[in-house]
Amino acid sequence: MKKYIVLILKYIVVFFIIYINFFLTKKSIFNKNFKKKYEINTYENYNYINLVKKCIISGLLHSNWVDFFINMFLFYNYSNILLKNINILTFLIIYFSSIFFVNIIMYFLKIRTNYVNSHGGISCIMYITSLINPIAEAYIFPISIKIWLLTIFSTFYFGFFLKNYLKFLHILGSIFGIIFLLFLKYKFFIYNFYYSTFYLGVYYSILILTPIIYIFYYKLIKVFFI
Repeated sequence: MKKYIVLILKYIVVFFIIYINFFLTKKSIFNKNFKKKYEINTYENYNYINLVKKCIISGLLHSNWVDFFINMFLFYNYSNILLKNINILTFLIIYFSSIFFVNIIMYFLKIRTNYVNSHGGISCIMYITSLINPIAEAYIFPISIKIWLLTIFSTFYFGFFLKNYLKFLHILGSIFGIIFLLFLKYKFFIYNFYYSTFYLGVYYSILILTPIIYIFYYKLIKVFFI
């Protein structure tokens, strides 16, 4: 009975976060003043409370509905798999802290003058899940697809079809995902990596090296050319 209650709570948490993203995104799309209020201006000095508030809330805003649906589709599939391996509190800490720290870094590096960021937290959840359980299945109605294949496709999409500053958000999110995984489940990850098959080992290596290659390529400078 307890197992089913925990499972229901996990679904409630996932859907509640999706609802918050939907509610705030809808408000920001139809109310430009609301979006302007919570978007981050890297050349404006905020007090500590306002900066924290903007870093969290802007991480729940999406630029448009296409952005929202893609991110929430990924969030739903990866979160349901990840929550089978970690508890709800750890999941919430990972999601919101990755949003916060990615925005803080973006703010101090002054990558872009004005922006909202819904990508850092999604990328973090995506990477952790992909490294913990790459053979799990996501569902694109009415078919299923392996997480490792969805991750490769998503990484390709983010790397080639997003603006440079959005690529950088995903890079930071994926790095935080790797760091969180090493901190929380380093023994599990090292064991899986060491004893994985050849093809799975190649997949792990590509997944870990991708953000490093991105950073090396952009050198933290090309992101200024939006």
